Amino acid sequence: DYADASEKDRKVNSSTGILEEKVIQLLVINARLSKSAAATALLNAIKNKYPEISLPNFRNTGFGEWIRKIARHISPSEILHFATTIRNQHVHDKNNDWILNRK
Repeated sequence: DYADASEKDRKVNSSTGILEEKVIQLLVINARLSKSAAATALLNAIKNKYPEISLPNFRNTGFGEWIRKIARHISPSEILHFATTIRNQHVHDKNNDWILNRK
C-alpha cells in the first residue's frame, strides 16, 4: 500500500541521511580529510576487502549522493566500519601535523 511504501522511503532516506552525517563526521571533521580524499580512502578500503564489487567513483557529484550510491552495494554498518578505521588511522597517525604539547 502507498502509505507503507512512503513510510519505508522515509526510513531509508532518514537512515542514509544519518549514514552521510556520520561518514562526514568521521572522515571530514575528525580525520580532517577533504571530501575527495575521504571518498578515495573509503573507496580504496572497500575495494581492498571486496575487489570484485564495482563501485562508483566520487567526481564532485556531492558527497552525500556518492555515499547513497555506495550504500546500494555495501551495508551502512560496513561503510561506517571502514570510515571509522580510516578516521582512527588519521587521528592516531604519529606524523600528524598537529602535535599536542604535554606538560
